[in-house]
This record gives sequence, structure tokens and C-alpha cells, in this order.
Amino acid sequence: MANLFSLADLSIPEVNQILNRAEAFLNGAQSRAAEDKIIASLFFEPSTRTQQSFSMAAYRLGAKILTFNADSSSMQKGETFYDTVRTFEQIGADALIIRHKENEYYKQLTGVKVPILSGGDGTGN
Repeated sequence: MANLFSLADLSIPEVNQILNRAEAFLNGAQSRAAEDKIIASLFFEPSTRTQQSFSMAAYRLGAKILTFNADSSSMQKGETFYDTVRTFEQIGADALIIRHKENEYYKQLTGVKVPILSGGDGTGN
């Protein structure tokens, strides 16, 4: 899976596929497609609805979810945003969901190989 930062990252067929899957889920379809996956939720600004929606979706797909708390992380001792994200890559997260207050924060993460799903970026997406 590639990174997903905005709808502009998706082709029309990919959008249609997502909408078709969403409709199937609304009609009772279930999937355990992420049963063996670990997804880290890294929210650097508060957003109850977005964070819990991503967590519920991951849970329903069978994934295990790691929740990150910036207030109790090494960032309080000066660890950089990049190094924090790399930590989750290095410990084996299969995907990252990131919400950050900076617009286009993901441009700082070009060396990160684990797929990133954007949960929002400042006044951007």
C-alpha cells in the first residue's frame, strides 16, 4: 500500500473501489483483511472523532492498534517528529495514521518506508 495524504493521491478507479467497499460494509459485509497487521495511531493534535474513527475501522478489519501520546513521549525530551515516526517503523508497525498540526507534515517523512495514512494536517487535508 502506498501513502495516502489526500484524495488527490487516489485515481478514479481507486475512489470507486473504496466507495463500493463502503457500500458493502453498510450492507453488512465484514472483513478481517488486517488481522495480522499492527497500525500505529500518531496524533500530534487532538481530534476525538478522527482518531476514534480510524481506530474503529482498524479494529473492525482485525488490526491491532498502537496509540501514541505525544505528551508522554520522548518528544518532550527533544526527540524530533521524524525520529518519533521512525521509531514506530523500526518496531514493526505495518502502517501509520498520522495527524499533525503542520500543513504537509508528510514532506518531512520522505525516508519513512512504512505506509502513512493522513488523519489531517493543519489547515490542509
